[in-house]
Formats: sequence, C-alpha cells, structure tokens
Amino acid sequence: MNAEFTEKAITKQVSKWQVSCQAFAGTQLEELAAMTALCYKDDNSDMGQAVYRQVCQHYPNADAIFKNIGCRWVGYNDKTGLSGVNIDGNIIRKGSADAVQNYFLALGHAFPDACILAEKAARTLGHKTEVICKNGRVIGMVTLVLEQAVLSKNQKNENALSA
Repeated sequence: MNAEFTEKAITKQVSKWQVSCQAFAGTQLEELAAMTALCYKDDNSDMGQAVYRQVCQHYPNADAIFKNIGCRWVGYNDKTGLSGVNIDGNIIRKGSADAVQNYFLALGHAFPDACILAEKAARTLGHKTEVICKNGRVIGMVTLVLEQAVLSKNQKNENALSA
C-alpha cells in the first residue's frame, strides 16, 4: 500500500525526549493529536508522558475532546505488542511498526509502505517510532529522539563498563 505522511504536526523537545508526530495522508492534525493523547495518557513511562505532555501543550483541546465519552483503555499486550483505547465505537492502537503491521495482517489489511520506510530510516538514526492506527487504518507515527546530552552520557557509561 503506497501512501505518504503529509506533514509534521509536532516537533519539540520535552524532558530528555524530542517528540515528532507525523500525520498520515488524509488525517487531520487535530485528530492525530487527540488519538495520540488518548493512547499515551495512561503510559507512565518517561517517554510516554513526554509524548502526552507535548501533544497536550500544542493541542490543548486534545485531552478534553473525549472527556465526556466513555473510553476503555487497553493496556500493553505482550503477545501483540500493542496498547490503546476503545472509544465511541473506534479502536485506537499504538505500537511498533512491526506490531502494527502484524495487527494489520491479522485483520487482512495492507500495511503502508511509507510506515515501513519511515520506521527503518528512524531506526538507523537510533530513534524510536510508534505507529498510531484507528479502526485498522494508520493515522500517524510518533518518533522519539533521545536528547543528545543523554545519549552522550549513556555512551560514556557504556564505554566505562566495557573498559
């Protein structure tokens, strides 16, 4: 399946993470922001909270959009590698490109080539990516870059341990 990411919605450094969200073709930035906020709201990791805070900072209504609608959070599943939320008849999931691709295969859906290429490019740079999908359709990708100072400190620690 060939499709492209349309534009960068958010790029800003939060704590030790720089967060970048890219909307997939046909996805409104506000929708991606709301779905991303929902997916990361209960993620208590440093990275998850960095994404959540950044999205809510740029799109203050993202957190409030679905407050009055019943949500059912779906915690991380070791078997599928996905987590997310079910809301108002919609199934929102986030996970690695591989996990979402396997999810799509199980649903009988094609997985966009653009996701595979973007994830590979990010991985070669040492970045972490997660794909956000809604009802079996990719709506965006979150790329997380560890701050250079943290990377340098980690590398020094690794060098000291291996010496």
